[in-house]
Amino acid sequence: MSIVERYNNVKKSLPDGVTLVLATKYAGAEDIIELAKNDNIIVGENRVQSLLEKYDKVQSATNKVTWHFIGHLQTNKVKYIIDKVDLIQSVDSEKLLLEINEKAKKIKKIQKVLFEVNFFEEKTKTGMALKSLDYMMELAETLGNINVSGIMMMFPVDLDTILLQNCKRFVVDFKGNKWHNTSIPFISLGMSGDYLDAISVGSNMVRIGSLVFR
Repeated sequence: MSIVERYNNVKKSLPDGVTLVLATKYAGAEDIIELAKNDNIIVGENRVQSLLEKYDKVQSATNKVTWHFIGHLQTNKVKYIIDKVDLIQSVDSEKLLLEINEKAKKIKKIQKVLFEVNFFEEKTKTGMALKSLDYMMELAETLGNINVSGIMMMFPVDLDTILLQNCKRFVVDFKGNKWHNTSIPFISLGMSGDYLDAISVGSNMVRIGSLVFR
């Protein structure tokens, strides 16, 4: 099965209203270009260096690719991607948020971001504690070059029914909250192995890599 066929199969499995972000950690620029021949696509990169290595080659070949950053982002790397990415999904600290605002202001851009929340309190994963979300939302409202477009989360490996129910309640509550300046926020949750579970609890953005880029 070709990369295009695998992509089409994933697209067909998604309900209306769910956005597909292609996690391109293990994909080359050629793979991205191949998919963009047939469709407008969103790609999500985990590392700044990888994004920079692929960006110019892809952009010179096609205008059908939108870029997201989905990995852990160091403050000193913001300047390298601020003019390239539509959405930074992994904002997990006040320091990073302020740096993004500063660099966006310099290029007169309103940068869309998601707050990465460690909802399941896993020590091995990044993301802010849930208790920090209120403060971060309030802080973002004071910043002129930030648009909070939702939240990003990751399921634990040992996902069970209780955790799914807890997550669904949180997602419903978050979507109904009026802190943010968008009526239907993005809930970026779900990867290749668990995206159907994520959609079942209200995710409307999934980050899929291995199902397409084998």
